[in-house]
Amino acid sequence: MLKRYSLVISILVALIMMAAACTTSSLRRQWVEPEFKGGPFNKVLVIALSKDNSVRKSFEEAFAKQFKAAGVKSASGLALIPRDTEKNEKAVMAEARKIGAQAIFLTFLIKEDARDVSSASWGGDMRRGYRGQGGWGVLYPGAYNYAYGSAPMQVQKYLALQSSLYELKTGKRIWSTQSEITDPKNVKQVVDKLAPLVISDLKKHGLIK
Repeated sequence: MLKRYSLVISILVALIMMAAACTTSSLRRQWVEPEFKGGPFNKVLVIALSKDNSVRKSFEEAFAKQFKAAGVKSASGLALIPRDTEKNEKAVMAEARKIGAQAIFLTFLIKEDARDVSSASWGGDMRRGYRGQGGWGVLYPGAYNYAYGSAPMQVQKYLALQSSLYELKTGKRIWSTQSEITDPKNVKQVVDKLAPLVISDLKKHGLIK
């Protein structure tokens, strides 16, 4: 019986660690201007602020592609706005007007964090007051390893991004969300997970077709 229980615990631990390693994404703290009566927008300028041009290029091109797939004309800000002028908000809006954009989609990283998720698999049941099967020989080693830090540490990377949509005509922010990406492997994976969620939410609120 003890051996069977040990096997079950081992399988559950492996499944939990596999699930924890999967990249996930979600939109949080969404907001829409309740007084906005315009839209849907037909052309959007995409701007992803980043010191790394390769990161910015990846974000802007991926989001522009998603907008176009949704039937919205779009352009990347990196190709239009020089570095020495992008700090000036009026200059950015002027460039957006030149291409006939009706809105500006802006996204940027607001937080990058690494979290120890080892507790998901080591000692998690005991910390929650687990009273199921299993004896000293099964539970004590896990408790010891977790308490004294000798359990293998599993660290996940978390990214939090702020994304907003601004109406060019008034300069007002009409939509905003904070998104969280769990354990991304690269920039492409971040964008591939996030962009469809953003586009879907903009459609839901009638801001794009």
